[in-house]
Amino acid sequence: LFFAVGAYAAVNLATAAPWGFALVVFGSVACGMFLGAAIGVVLVRMEGHNPTIATVILASIGLLAGNALSRYTGGEDGLSLATQSVGVGAFQLHAGSGLAMYYTATVPLLALIIGRWALQGHRSWKILRAVARNETRAQLLGFNTRLRRWVVFTLSAGVAALGGAFYVLLMKHVTTSVFDIGLSVDAILWAVVGGVGTAFGPLLGVFVVYPVTQMIASVFVYVQILVGLLLVIVAVFFPHGIIGTLQEVARLHAEKDRFLPDSAPSLD
Repeated sequence: LFFAVGAYAAVNLATAAPWGFALVVFGSVACGMFLGAAIGVVLVRMEGHNPTIATVILASIGLLAGNALSRYTGGEDGLSLATQSVGVGAFQLHAGSGLAMYYTATVPLLALIIGRWALQGHRSWKILRAVARNETRAQLLGFNTRLRRWVVFTLSAGVAALGGAFYVLLMKHVTTSVFDIGLSVDAILWAVVGGVGTAFGPLLGVFVVYPVTQMIASVFVYVQILVGLLLVIVAVFFPHGIIGTLQEVARLHAEKDRFLPDSAPSLD
């Protein structure tokens, strides 16, 4: 939903003016965060599995609304960028799948990943992880869990909208298919395969899963069946994902080496 909001905001905000690129990026993020803040106020008051169910319902509503408001969204035909380039100061950044746009999109991606990695040792991050794992215990410790959940949800909506903006700048076109819940399932799969709760896991999951699913899709129409099967297998046998599993193995080896003597006793 927020990815789609960012994408449609980018279509309408894109311009070749010198401030066009900044307008697209910050405008799309602002739209996503505004909607995320409004929805998050309701979701953080829910408990258990209710927020998950609610997000699925909201995504379905977004798809239905997008198709119903085809006058503004273009429906299944979609909308195209009105300009072939966006302004970057005194220069023009050509829209489309060119190297310049890919390199430009890499900058915020790396910034997000490095920022996420840098936060791991910070006290605020530890509190967020505590809230995620056991909200009741965090509440008893005196932390405002609803506020923290709302802030994270709002920031996440902005990140999703940023992805939608760059999607439009790369594809130069957007349709209501971006509202489909399948996009969210793919994102979950990438994170689970790479390692949920790790800085680089989701990115690794994209590089591992996306090419495979694209190749399968060329020979098998119902690729989502295999995607679902892969998600179940990973969740059962590799619950920590690739990076998470490697970290767990490294931790166990470190603990084993710590308790074992430096040298084994000689049989002589």
